[in-house]
Amino acid sequence: MKIFSGLLLLLILFSPDYPYTDSRIKWRIGGEAGIYRYRISGLNYQNHLLSRGNGLIQIEGVSGRNSWHISLQLKPERYSNSQNYSALKTFSKGYYQKKGDNFNWGLGYDARQYEYFVSPQHLSLANFKLNGHLAWIIGPEWILTLYPAYYYRDISSQVIQNLDALSMEINLNKSFSYFFKVSSGWYFENFYLENNFNFVAPSTDRKNQGLRSGPVLSADYKKRYLLSAKYLLLLHHSRISRFPSFEHYIRFIAGSVFAENWTVFLYADYYWNKIKLNTDNSAVLLTLPPDSENRIELKVEKMLRNKLILFTRFGYFRDILFWENFSTRGLQLTFGLEYNH
Repeated sequence: MKIFSGLLLLLILFSPDYPYTDSRIKWRIGGEAGIYRYRISGLNYQNHLLSRGNGLIQIEGVSGRNSWHISLQLKPERYSNSQNYSALKTFSKGYYQKKGDNFNWGLGYDARQYEYFVSPQHLSLANFKLNGHLAWIIGPEWILTLYPAYYYRDISSQVIQNLDALSMEINLNKSFSYFFKVSSGWYFENFYLENNFNFVAPSTDRKNQGLRSGPVLSADYKKRYLLSAKYLLLLHHSRISRFPSFEHYIRFIAGSVFAENWTVFLYADYYWNKIKLNTDNSAVLLTLPPDSENRIELKVEKMLRNKLILFTRFGYFRDILFWENFSTRGLQLTFGLEYNH
């Protein structure tokens, strides 16, 4: 992660338009607490209390056609239950973009470190993604975009898992107006995964390699209200799977101001699959997307005063900690405060 972060900083510092005179620091701090109906793999649902914190700092700059930002975010979570479940999630993101007359390009990274504590176990999950962005204006209302990327994920627990993947997403974007845009394209990924076990026979298969590819559809509307949707359908082919095997990913956001200083949002960020395995123990060799935090929730916000927000959220959450059968899931209702500067 340090290497790619340094590469991003070098691009910023040695840009012809450096120094960035128009730069600023933004930060956010908040917390929430409430109740949840919780289930961790193999256990029954239970009602308990939960609390979360959220702190973010971001530095960004703009100069002419160049822009960049780097951010760091911390999210501690505590679930009061008999298993003493807690988590600490750390995020760091950075991006550099240069705009031209008919061509834009950018380079960024997304690094995540998750620490899960489920007594008496400790699970550590590290994600890193290096992504590029290339965009060509090919007509008055048409843009062709390419998103090459490399990512890896390391998991440390009773099983040590290492995942490496190269991907490419190609989209054709159509603008019907300044407020309404749609796109369609294709996603392709080549992945390699290896496990190191301490509790299985040496003959057990430890490696998986394969391809994931399929269509991508998205639409965005931003005017009187906000609507954004993306759907990804992937055909999964690997050493441990049988045809046909599929993966699905949906992201949906809707938001609107319904009264003075009141805003409502509906979020859906969800992944699921239908993969036919050659053997039952092959499940530990399944690959999962870098962002394996699923949620479907309704959030209502009230602006109390300048930059101070009171909010409540209700919905379903699911964190896939390792493979799909090892996850936390449940319903939650929380209340919180957030201050943005």
